[in-house]
Amino acid sequence: MARLSNMRHELFLQEYLKADFNAAEAYRRVYPQHRPNIAKVSACRLLTQANLQRRLREVQADIIQRADITVDRILTEYEDARQLAIAQEKPEAMLNASEKKAKLVGLLVDRREVGSAGDFDQMNDVGKILAKVREDAGGEAADALAKAFGIELVSGALCARKCRRNRRQALTLTTSSQGALHAAARR
Repeated sequence: MARLSNMRHELFLQEYLKADFNAAEAYRRVYPQHRPNIAKVSACRLLTQANLQRRLREVQADIIQRADITVDRILTEYEDARQLAIAQEKPEAMLNASEKKAKLVGLLVDRREVGSAGDFDQMNDVGKILAKVREDAGGEAADALAKAFGIELVSGALCARKCRRNRRQALTLTTSSQGALHAAARR
């Protein structure tokens, strides 16, 4: 893809890369006449345009190719750093290199906040919490959360399970379990 037809958009893209992907800063540099408080929103809106996203991917691919950056090369450099840390008896540096290698190949994934702050505050029913987790993070996450708290799910619905102490009573979560469920759902 050639340069963008709108030169300000192309300039924004270049500034975006120079500003370490700080969209608001790039927008302020290209559009200094606009109010500073709208730069973040306007930059975000600009970054959602399909032609700008295509051009960004193209420029990034070109940078990666020129710098000869590959996953194999990065893994080799991390392994070299790890071996150096072992030789120098620096366990923290060794663990850091190992962690970075694991993240690069997808063995370690940073947790992300899903949803908005306060999404789970008004939820005091386990079924509602699991439904919200299923909606925001997917069925697999909701099933894993339910399993972690010993709740059986049948086709995504809560199923009453008998307690070990008294086979006639349905399983009820204690207040501390519900608090832990809320905390886990917020992660």
